[in-house]
Amino acid sequence: MPLQDIDEIIVVPQFHYDIAYLQTEEQYYPRCFNNFCQAIELMESNPDYRYTIEQPFLVEAFERRCPDDFARLLACHERGQLEVSGALYLIPDMNIPCGEALVRHVMLGKRYIASRFGVDARVAWIADTWGHAPTLPQIMRHAGIDTYMFTRGMRPELQKGDFVWVGLDGTEIVAHWLPAGYAAIRFPSDAEIENALELNMVSATVDNLTTIANSLRSANAQGTVLLCCGGDMAPPQASAPAVMREWQALGLPVRFGTIADYAKALHASEASLPRISADFNPLFVGTQASRIRLKQFNRELENALLSVEALHAAVSLAGSWKAMPSYFDRAWKICLKNQFHDTISGTVVDDAYRVAIEDYQGAFALVDGAKEQIAGEAGELAVFNPSGFERTEWVVNGNFVGLVTVPALGFSDVPTGPAQGTSVAAAPNDAVVFENEHWRLTVGPSGVITSCIDVTTKQDFVDGAWGNLAYRADNGDLWLLDQSPLNGGVIESQLTEPRTDDPFRAPSAPLINEGAVRQDRTRADRSLVTRNGVQQVTARGELSFWRNRVEFETTISLCAGDPVIHFRTVCKGEGKHYRIYTCFGTPWKDATARHSVPFGAVVRDDNRYADQNYIEAVAANGDGVRVLNAGLPGNAVNNGVVSTLLYRSASMEYKAASEDAFEDGKRLVFDYAVRPFTSARPGNAEREGERINRPLIVTRWPAGVSGAALVTVEPENVHVNAFYVTDIGELILRVHESTGTAAAGRISFGVNLAAAFVSDGLESPGSSVELDGDGFAIALRPWEIATWRLRFAS
Repeated sequence: MPLQDIDEIIVVPQFHYDIAYLQTEEQYYPRCFNNFCQAIELMESNPDYRYTIEQPFLVEAFERRCPDDFARLLACHERGQLEVSGALYLIPDMNIPCGEALVRHVMLGKRYIASRFGVDARVAWIADTWGHAPTLPQIMRHAGIDTYMFTRGMRPELQKGDFVWVGLDGTEIVAHWLPAGYAAIRFPSDAEIENALELNMVSATVDNLTTIANSLRSANAQGTVLLCCGGDMAPPQASAPAVMREWQALGLPVRFGTIADYAKALHASEASLPRISADFNPLFVGTQASRIRLKQFNRELENALLSVEALHAAVSLAGSWKAMPSYFDRAWKICLKNQFHDTISGTVVDDAYRVAIEDYQGAFALVDGAKEQIAGEAGELAVFNPSGFERTEWVVNGNFVGLVTVPALGFSDVPTGPAQGTSVAAAPNDAVVFENEHWRLTVGPSGVITSCIDVTTKQDFVDGAWGNLAYRADNGDLWLLDQSPLNGGVIESQLTEPRTDDPFRAPSAPLINEGAVRQDRTRADRSLVTRNGVQQVTARGELSFWRNRVEFETTISLCAGDPVIHFRTVCKGEGKHYRIYTCFGTPWKDATARHSVPFGAVVRDDNRYADQNYIEAVAANGDGVRVLNAGLPGNAVNNGVVSTLLYRSASMEYKAASEDAFEDGKRLVFDYAVRPFTSARPGNAEREGERINRPLIVTRWPAGVSGAALVTVEPENVHVNAFYVTDIGELILRVHESTGTAAAGRISFGVNLAAAFVSDGLESPGSSVELDGDGFAIALRPWEIATWRLRFAS
């Protein structure tokens, strides 16, 4: 079979590295380092051989543990034979980490590659991640990446290999989808196959080469074909150089090359590539709630890191500058490492899961230590606001509780009111009614909210129930709901999943037990507690299905002055193969679903997607219900019902030891909230989502600081993502426009600003910004990300 309209075939030897998956991180290292040494030997003995390493994280570990062999690896790079292709520190999930964490992945990865290899890595190599949010083009470009290559998540109706991906704010990035994945062809080898993915690789014969090259060319927009060689942990195939020479002797346009070589060909054809605006989601929906504590710890650690960075910046602005503790960077590295796609998705063996939990616990201890060092031992207690907007909230400090207003990135006094309260048990059949200045809530006998009435307009936002727990049988694995396993190497596993996950869907057949077991059809013990300005109703009950049973305790909190209604649910399940949702019924059956994504928000269909901090069900008139989550990414709107996956009891026991993922007998705690809104009073989704995830910090007053705001950002649709001190004492301020509307305003400071420079996700100093008194003017297009580097007078 002849090649069809193909100019060149670039064969890229490499292997896909899982930090943790079927083994732990430590167990994988010897195999990976042996692969490196075999590749080095092949490069040293075959000048035409090329090798690509996809993740700087592994190279850094190789340098640390095998310094002599690392020197040989550097020599291979100096001869032009080796490439470290991925600009990100590792291959994270691209939906669950926050936008700022994705920026740090690029910053860390690019800095390491530049420092060791003298190369500006500009390719995001996302070989094995389930889905890609539509804001990634602007995030990647803001951090100095110009090419995005991925395997999974292509939309079935598109299936384009080469294209320009247009982001939510209009930013463009050259992109390539690998239809045959990262393991397309296999040279003769006796090495053991690691993964089902490799069963789909074809042997390296002339006929197979031309067949697969022609197949890939049909998806491409230009004549260069990328052919990856190597699967999960696959060692280099020593026969490859000889086979390649045979092909070249036959006149085939094939050579060993790198990912950067293919990126160069793409950019040469950029003007002719199709422009595509797309959300490459959802895929492997089950990962959104498998081993849910990993998602919760990730969200908590991200926000703890950003909060302590902001505290350090605020203390520094106040004139009490001190260096961030050196170990703080270790906490960031732990956070980023555990965002590796298999880890954060929960698709790992039990031993790797336990290591991740220990990692998180160690990182939290490092963050707490840094916070204490920054605060110091002198000064009165204070409350610090780590957000870029003023917050008024109830704060508990030991035996005291009170309503506190704290300026943006500023300080206020701690509460001094005694934390006393009264508790009243509710009669079994009586409704419990309580209210603040915003809402009048009614909690029925089952413990769910049956009515939420706006005290001003008398509008009721509930249809059915709010906070309604639902149990469904789940015969899936750690990737898929209901049905598993899936061959991860077939083309279907590369495409987005169209299946709707509706917790209240009708059974597909009368004899199949797949209806939901619902809290609103049970009874719960309830009590009402009133304490200062906080009213709480706690309901205790059980959901059961044959031998499976889930005990629950849900506390609903309504606080004076707060339009957000807070929930905390504690579950303890016995049994296996099920999932639990919390559901919020609204009056609008045709409500539009608006999902939070990294540095943005997007309207989506009724499938379940991995969200950041919130999801909204929006009626045609602009009224709606916003559900806020703390590390619970799996959210959907179906027939006017907003549902959040709390957790799954699922496993991949057919593949490896993963029984802990059934969560049998474990106590799980979930925080979430609901915020009704109208078109006239929409609230601020980005701010409300941050409030539930980034608590105020009890610390100490820095010397010489008043209660005034240290930073003021206007207008309110400009959201502060990060505020931190660089290694040389300058400050970085990063924001994004958060509503999809252009923003013109101003950033001002409560201390003397000496100079400001346009910057990016790499902290690069750009053009000077014209100052206007204590600040400068800003103008952002919808969803735009902006970064400034700031200098202050000493």
